[in-house]
Amino acid sequence: MLCGAASFNSGDRQLLTILLEPIKHDLGVSDTAMGLLTGMGFAACYFIAGIPLAVWADRGVRRDVVACCLAVWSVMTALCGFAQNFLQMAATRAGVAIGEAGGNPASHSLVMDFYPPAKRATALAALIGSQAFGIALGLALGGWLSVIFNWRMVFILASIPGLAWALLLRLTVREPARGASDIMQEAPAKTPLLKSLAELWRFKSIRVLLAMAGVGSFNGFAILGWSPTFFMRVHNMRADQLGYKIGLASATGLILGNLLAGWLSDKLGTKDVRWYMRVAGFASFLAMPFVLLFLFAPNPYLALVGLACTQLLLTAFMPPLFTMALTLSPTRLRATTSMLMGLALYVVGLGFGPLVIGMLNDALASVYGTHAVRFSLLVELISLATCGALALLANRWLVRELEEATAIRLSGAKAAVDGAAR
Repeated sequence: MLCGAASFNSGDRQLLTILLEPIKHDLGVSDTAMGLLTGMGFAACYFIAGIPLAVWADRGVRRDVVACCLAVWSVMTALCGFAQNFLQMAATRAGVAIGEAGGNPASHSLVMDFYPPAKRATALAALIGSQAFGIALGLALGGWLSVIFNWRMVFILASIPGLAWALLLRLTVREPARGASDIMQEAPAKTPLLKSLAELWRFKSIRVLLAMAGVGSFNGFAILGWSPTFFMRVHNMRADQLGYKIGLASATGLILGNLLAGWLSDKLGTKDVRWYMRVAGFASFLAMPFVLLFLFAPNPYLALVGLACTQLLLTAFMPPLFTMALTLSPTRLRATTSMLMGLALYVVGLGFGPLVIGMLNDALASVYGTHAVRFSLLVELISLATCGALALLANRWLVRELEEATAIRLSGAKAAVDGAAR
């Protein structure tokens, strides 16, 4: 049920990218404006809503948070179809962002309680990988439906399954006890937000992971946001031809990349916890030649192979990132920790990824014409190298700080037992 919610989360968000060209022409705006719509405008609202929703998830019933948020972003997706100008479209996309801001933190916190430590990277990989299914479905159905209907009806039709799923999730998912799968359970506490953030910020590993989340997600959102436009402009493909092909390539890479990274991290990490970050770092470096294949392949089918391989490797940082961040976190702050990572993902990655590429497209258009997007996306090489370096840097403090976090958790559990005994 959580994987289904995650699929709707990414699918509703990604739907805009396959419809970007007709929306741009209908609303009469530039690439920079569309980059703002798919990026910073969405990320700013995600940031504003993410903090109170994460606090709600850490203190309330997480299942209800996920169900309510899914219903909200589904309704707002439908309202996108009624937008008559850029400001109205921006407002409805803001509503989608507000709804989606609460889905992942609550889901991640639930997964940490459903699964023991040795299986968490694999479980989180399945949850994160399911978002790729939503991306593929959004791209494929969006491209196909845009030929049968106009782009407005596509948004309306896409909202209906999400509303049904929200009700089903609310009725079927149980709410586990916090720390249910941890050996040592802490006493629940309502820590003030600023104190909670300070408690997390003192871990140097958390700070590096936050930077890594932002840089790593810049890679993913830049490619997700502009790869459909890349194929339309560089390889002259239509939306109905492109939707299922790019959806299949992206989904195959993203699903396999997350599952393989999660499985490999858990397998190697049980022997040496530093392998979680090594898997993330090495994969980022290995993605770099495939970016060049994607951008400069002579035909669209080879470019799609390059895209799939790029997606497989650039997404591999996600399961190790969230596993280590949530393992460092106290059980009572796991939704808040996920929210912090999510803010880095969305504010930096989604906020700047599509926007920067859109601005570069406009700047390079006079030189490269419709092929400007090809050269704009070369910035991926810099961000991939940075993400890989940050992943390996995190290991400098990770082992020691995981030991500290375990000691703190043990102390909290002992205090809870002593309090109950008294």
